[in-house]
Amino acid sequence: MVLISKSPEDTIKIGRKFAHILFPNAIVALVGSLGSGKTVFVKGICQGLG
Repeated sequence: MVLISKSPEDTIKIGRKFAHILFPNAIVALVGSLGSGKTVFVKGICQGLG
Protein backbone atom coordinates (compact mmCIF):
# COMPACT_ATOMS: atom_id res chain seq x y z
CA MET A 1 0.00 0.00 0.00
CA VAL A 2 1.33 3.42 -0.91
CA LEU A 3 -0.20 6.54 0.59
CA ILE A 4 1.00 9.99 -0.35
CA SER A 5 0.47 12.94 1.94
CA LYS A 6 0.55 16.48 0.65
CA SER A 7 -0.26 18.20 3.95
CA PRO A 8 -0.10 17.65 7.70
CA GLU A 9 -3.87 17.08 7.67
CA ASP A 10 -3.43 14.27 5.13
CA THR A 11 -0.68 12.76 7.29
CA ILE A 12 -2.97 12.74 10.33
CA LYS A 13 -5.72 11.05 8.30
CA ILE A 14 -3.26 8.40 7.14
CA GLY A 15 -2.15 7.87 10.75
CA ARG A 16 -5.76 7.38 11.83
CA LYS A 17 -6.27 4.74 9.14
CA PHE A 18 -2.98 3.06 10.04
CA ALA A 19 -4.12 2.80 13.67
CA HIS A 20 -6.99 0.54 12.64
CA ILE A 21 -4.66 -2.12 11.21
CA LEU A 22 -2.37 -2.26 14.25
CA PHE A 23 -2.63 -5.24 16.55
CA PRO A 24 -1.93 -5.39 20.31
CA ASN A 25 1.78 -5.10 21.16
CA ALA A 26 2.67 -4.10 17.60
CA ILE A 27 6.03 -2.42 17.19
CA VAL A 28 6.30 0.38 14.65
CA ALA A 29 9.61 1.96 13.67
CA LEU A 30 9.53 5.35 11.99
CA VAL A 31 12.56 6.50 10.05
CA GLY A 32 12.87 9.81 8.29
CA SER A 33 14.72 13.06 8.17
CA LEU A 34 13.94 16.02 10.40
CA GLY A 35 10.61 17.54 9.39
CA SER A 36 9.42 14.56 7.37
CA GLY A 37 6.17 14.22 9.36
CA LYS A 38 6.90 11.40 11.79
CA THR A 39 5.41 13.23 14.78
CA VAL A 40 2.33 14.31 12.83
CA PHE A 41 1.86 10.70 11.71
CA VAL A 42 2.06 9.49 15.32
CA LYS A 43 -0.50 12.13 16.33
CA GLY A 44 -2.84 10.61 13.76
CA ILE A 45 -2.18 7.12 15.09
CA CYS A 46 -2.98 8.29 18.63
CA GLN A 47 -6.21 9.89 17.45
CA GLY A 48 -7.14 6.68 15.66
CA LEU A 49 -6.51 4.60 18.76
CA GLY A 50 -8.64 6.92 20.87
